[in-house]
Amino acid sequence: TEGYNPHIRLSMGPALSLGIEALAEHFDVECHADVEPRMLSRANLVLPDGLQLIAYQRLAEGTASLGKTVVACRYRLRRLPGLPEWPDSPAILGDLTATVLGWRVVGDDLVVTLNARQTDGPTPGIKALIAALGVPGPQAPLVPVVREATIIEARRVAVA
Repeated sequence: TEGYNPHIRLSMGPALSLGIEALAEHFDVECHADVEPRMLSRANLVLPDGLQLIAYQRLAEGTASLGKTVVACRYRLRRLPGLPEWPDSPAILGDLTATVLGWRVVGDDLVVTLNARQTDGPTPGIKALIAALGVPGPQAPLVPVVREATIIEARRVAVA
């Protein structure tokens, strides 16, 4: 905003639970000038290790916010030694089954895509998924989880 204490207008995608790694996250930032590729390179020089800006896209004025366009999130969960194999189907999840858009077991990994549309009702977090999978409470925080992708729908320009 402009004024005595100017600050950046920044909107991040869905929050991550503590201890979950993310591979590709989106965010919106309001700029008052055109962004150029060299600006990303310069910003990357001062970002912490493991954090890198890789791309940008200019959005039309009035485009729906990031929070309104997130459709789903894809996670990869690694099975801990001693735990049973991941189920082949999300049917085990009971009430959470409706939020699952994709399900694939790859060796010791479970790759699951969860609905993130707030308009479709409550969107349970990854902790609820781990509990529904039957991981005992003390082991639940130890399950390695990576958010591989945040899936967004095509951005639509708002009609005034």
